[in-house]
Amino acid sequence: MGTLFKKGSLKAFLGILFFVLIFPQFHLFSQDECKTVSECEALYKQLEEEIKKVEANIAKTKEEKKTRENQIKLLKSKIQQLELQIKQTNLKIQELTLQIEDTENAILETTLRIEDMQKKLSQILRTIYEEDQKSLIEILLTEKTLSGFFDNLAALEVLNKRQKEILAEIKDLKASLEKEKEDLESQKSDLEKLVSIRTLQKQESESAKKEQE
Repeated sequence: MGTLFKKGSLKAFLGILFFVLIFPQFHLFSQDECKTVSECEALYKQLEEEIKKVEANIAKTKEEKKTRENQIKLLKSKIQQLELQIKQTNLKIQELTLQIEDTENAILETTLRIEDMQKKLSQILRTIYEEDQKSLIEILLTEKTLSGFFDNLAALEVLNKRQKEILAEIKDLKASLEKEKEDLESQKSDLEKLVSIRTLQKQESESAKKEQE
């Protein structure tokens, strides 16, 4: 009878192992991984509901008579709670990582815009300088009237001023994005520390459970 049970257990184990090897991402993707911020938020909410159920079980067990069996049950629930909290925190870390990547892309795009704007400003300043260096004869040869020349020069000055204003706005945007990135990285670092703390708490609860069993 014992031999048959062992054979059956072995078959079941091999079946589970085969499934895990063929579909290793199945469980992980369903609860532990997300590819977009909205997906992370949805999974986070799912885990929040699961945590609430476990917390309700913990509260119920605490009200029951303090027996060895209930103490083990309570420790199991606490371990489950910590596991879910660790998963939830890891999801938040993934969400922040995605947000950091998006912010980095925005910073890169803004940097390219700044470089492009600086090139345009250099060209405008060069043109203004060249216009200023023209002699009266050159002006009369290239422009029908003196007023036409000064109108063009004034237009260049206005354009230069506007380009400088836009450049300042873009630089402010870049500074804001860099600050946002720093804040996100700081939040991520805090959450990683929290995962470490909860992992230690989980290990302590598992040790306490083994002592009770």
